[in-house]
Amino acid sequence: MSNVNHVPGLSNLANGPVTHETRIACLALPADCSPLYNADDPFAIGFVDEEGRGRSLIGCSAVDVRCVPILHLGRILEWVCRYRAPRTVPGLLHCDGKPLSPEAYLRRWREALTSPVPIVQALTRLGVLPMGRFRWTALDADRGMTAGWTHAPYPTFGDLLDALGPRLSVIQRGDQQTAIAVVDMTTADGPRLTWWLNDFLSARRFGERVACRFVSVDDALPSGAAATAYVGKPPRLPGDSQAQFGACAALAVSRIFAFNPSAQGVQP
Repeated sequence: MSNVNHVPGLSNLANGPVTHETRIACLALPADCSPLYNADDPFAIGFVDEEGRGRSLIGCSAVDVRCVPILHLGRILEWVCRYRAPRTVPGLLHCDGKPLSPEAYLRRWREALTSPVPIVQALTRLGVLPMGRFRWTALDADRGMTAGWTHAPYPTFGDLLDALGPRLSVIQRGDQQTAIAVVDMTTADGPRLTWWLNDFLSARRFGERVACRFVSVDDALPSGAAATAYVGKPPRLPGDSQAQFGACAALAVSRIFAFNPSAQGVQP
């Protein structure tokens, strides 16, 4: 399963305008989220906020809707070393309004990786809401698909769909069924459901039937606010990919709730 996207070569990193990094953070995932979990190098989601550019996730480019960057801490640091730290050399990456040396920049990230925020506390401590977002064309036969891992918490895809409960909606249009799952990753089973959905939907049998499978880290809405627009600026995507993202965002926005860590998905 591929969770991260390709990024252009290092030759491009020394060009372009200065970017101003205002925040970095890592969200630690629980041990039960994946059979690949390693206590010595646990899973996390890293993100960066940049002035005028919004938020980006470590491990994802801005041109794909098939990226679930649940990465080992070591992989996050590797990504930072390859694709962000080099921009500090020509002074093209500033942090809190000032340039940093590569060593100081990596030290900043090591501190964040040493003390990641538990993902269940993302709302209360960081004011962000990590969400797993999935949309695919469903077939009845998919339910019988077996997990590719022994002792899986969801032996079949049908078991996983049942576990989603109201976080899964199925829209029937003629003979076609479109499934939409939006998972609040601050809930106890949210990280596990997101990892396993991505694992199942990465299988070859789904192929182009998957319109999107990605994680977003959105700014939480103030208590009582109406979800009238997608929280967080969506990336600009070419052609059909842009339309797919727009469809996912429009369907997902109804699932972004007020500042409430216990919020669950509801039927549209």
